[in-house]
Amino acid sequence: MLTFFLVGDTRSFKGVGPPGRVIIMWWCRETLLKVKSKVPPNYYDDALRIPIYKCYHINRFKVVCKFIGNANGLLLDVGCDGGTFTEYLCKCCNPSFTIGLDIDKRAVRYAQKMRSQIAFVVAHGYFLPFRNSVFRVVTLLEVLEHVDKPELMLNEARRVLVRGGIVVCLVPNENSLLFKVLWFLWTRIRGSVWKDKHITKFDKEILAEKLKKAGFSIVNSVYINLKMLILVLATVL
Repeated sequence: MLTFFLVGDTRSFKGVGPPGRVIIMWWCRETLLKVKSKVPPNYYDDALRIPIYKCYHINRFKVVCKFIGNANGLLLDVGCDGGTFTEYLCKCCNPSFTIGLDIDKRAVRYAQKMRSQIAFVVAHGYFLPFRNSVFRVVTLLEVLEHVDKPELMLNEARRVLVRGGIVVCLVPNENSLLFKVLWFLWTRIRGSVWKDKHITKFDKEILAEKLKKAGFSIVNSVYINLKMLILVLATVL
């Protein structure tokens, strides 16, 4: 079934010849892999075994799933890592088919091994290898802050969504003093693999502006986890 949705062209490649595409994709892949190079594929599965981290992550899982409700179609989770959250989305949102996508081959191999009921693909969020207008839901959950051109990911999300489809974005709230303090401490203790990995800073206004420029209309926007995270649901105009 997965091969039906795959395609060899994307809007991000418009006007770029084959040699240029290879160079662009290589550069984007290497850039993002630098962010993920120290993050083990089982990072979030292990985190859920620790009560305080489980509470933090499960809460955001539940709120995101409540936002989406019944997916009523195909769901794409961009930046799925080892598939921990993808599996939760698959179970709670009842999509007709679920695809997880990540740039890290290690993460995708791990996800395929641990979650065989879900399809996983190695690709960059800047260049989604899918046909236009096929997904009902695209999720970008704590992904946009790790890239320097989040608008390219949002453009691609819009391209692969059906009319009326939804994108769900979750990003850190850089206006939260609590987040800044905890993130500073976290990245110097157990979460050292994430140190200096937030490339783009977000607040509600910045995320809303980028979504609107990409052609989305915001339906709902809330703070979660003590206002440390911003969750936004938007629909294709």
